[in-house]
Amino acid sequence: MKFHMLVIFSYLDLESFKAFTFWSEHVVLHTRESLKVFLENSGFINISIKGVQRYSLANHLYWLSRGKPNGHYHWSNLSTKALDNAYGDILASLDKTDTLLAIAEREVNQ
Repeated sequence: MKFHMLVIFSYLDLESFKAFTFWSEHVVLHTRESLKVFLENSGFINISIKGVQRYSLANHLYWLSRGKPNGHYHWSNLSTKALDNAYGDILASLDKTDTLLAIAEREVNQ
């Protein structure tokens, strides 16, 4: 089963990012398959799951440079809507986005 993680995790293998991500408050980190099974077992149908990139290239560069989160705040001057959209599109094409978005319908029992 392939974990659906940030490019910063799977390509760059940053220990500081792993420590930040895998902590007790992050109870469940889903893959596409685990999210689909969870929704199916919860009575949802017509499930569509897609990757969405929430954090910018500036955030990832900050992780690389400083090993810390919040680069999207600290280096917001390195961020534009066009750049963030292009970066998100590249990561989506690689299936390496930081967020899974599920759209589904609740099955109604008669």
